[in-house]
Amino acid sequence: MWRASKRGLVLILMSEAVQSRCRLAANLIIFCNLLYWLGRSCIRPAFPMLLHDELSADSLGLLLSLQSFLPIFFSLSAGSLGDRFGHVRVLNVGGICSAFSVLCFLYGFLDTTPENQKMTVWVFGMVLSGMAWLFFWLALQSLAATPLREGGEGKVPSVSQMIYRLSLTMSMGLIIGPVLTGFMLELGTPEAFWLTQLVLSIGHALVCWALARMMRGAVFAEEEKTLAGQGKRRSAWTLGFPEFLENWSSFGGRPYVSVLLVSLLMLFSVDLMGTFVPAHLGNAGVSESDIGIIIIGGHLAGVLLRIALAFRWFSLSERVGLAASVCLCALGLFFMALLPPNFSWLAIGVFLGMGIGLGEPVGMQIIARYAAPERRGLALGGRVLVNRIGMFLAPYVGFKAFSMFGPVVGGLGLAFSVATVGAVAIYVYRSDGAED
Repeated sequence: MWRASKRGLVLILMSEAVQSRCRLAANLIIFCNLLYWLGRSCIRPAFPMLLHDELSADSLGLLLSLQSFLPIFFSLSAGSLGDRFGHVRVLNVGGICSAFSVLCFLYGFLDTTPENQKMTVWVFGMVLSGMAWLFFWLALQSLAATPLREGGEGKVPSVSQMIYRLSLTMSMGLIIGPVLTGFMLELGTPEAFWLTQLVLSIGHALVCWALARMMRGAVFAEEEKTLAGQGKRRSAWTLGFPEFLENWSSFGGRPYVSVLLVSLLMLFSVDLMGTFVPAHLGNAGVSESDIGIIIIGGHLAGVLLRIALAFRWFSLSERVGLAASVCLCALGLFFMALLPPNFSWLAIGVFLGMGIGLGEPVGMQIIARYAAPERRGLALGGRVLVNRIGMFLAPYVGFKAFSMFGPVVGGLGLAFSVATVGAVAIYVYRSDGAED
């Protein structure tokens, strides 16, 4: 009897230890995500602030666009690599690439660096930074979608909670980073700024390493370890496209198609807010400070919505979440056509910010639920690819619609197009018979 009770006590203690390590792993995932997005959002505005007098607008724009251009070609490959070799390995590669990219940026801004080498170093750093984003973000989403062992209600975050917290910390980093950049550049030299970023990126790489070691443990990564290597191998030149085009049922079938369509609409609508809206309001005589408040107000609305979702203040089914996201984006474009170009466009920013604030984590959650675990990285890579296509289409289509048809007809046409494609996406999701 004593041996039986002793064995039971040992099992209880082991279960508590497992739960403690699972909670630590979950917290490390969230902390790692916050560190990365904080550093990334500090770096992007630093280049325009530091180089606006040294580089032409075209050269600066091409340099910054490298980070957004790479995912169109390599997002599927990055997701597929995680499926083949394990997402913990890809996570480490992302952390290392991020640290080396900041090292390149630092070297390019040193006074001792020859002028003819600076642009080459910055371009190489941007390429590394873009690849680091792909490797890190896709791997971390996949790890967050891998269920941790549960030992009691509320002890270990669920997959949906992890995804909402990832989205929340990403939004927080994107808002805080540019503010920190402004303060650091005012208080110190460019070299001091980049040294601070280098320390931050090295710390982030170490957190990635610690998280990867923990997730490789038998407690957390039984599923992850058995899945590594199950993805089909292809020649490197295919960039993952053949794998992506075959067997869509393993991505979740029609729910996955719905996620891709809604993601395209969300990023198209939100990127209009970041590209077309400032130019249109500026031409209408709106001050730069008011334009900044309108754009930041939209981001804050999305953050508040993600806070509510992360802390379970309310909940929505997946289908309702997608539908609400499409409606918010369509409403934003609808009011863009009707409201005069002034500070009232803050309402447009709020609608669009809430649209992506809701739709992005819901889309990630649907992929985590329906995509086969051995193809999850490739499915997430497909969503990133569609996002970037929407971002590239937005400036051209937006300016073309408003210039050809005027703000009212052009805006209403965009709103109607978004609502129509969104209705098709929701119908496709429902027609699959997927349960919420």
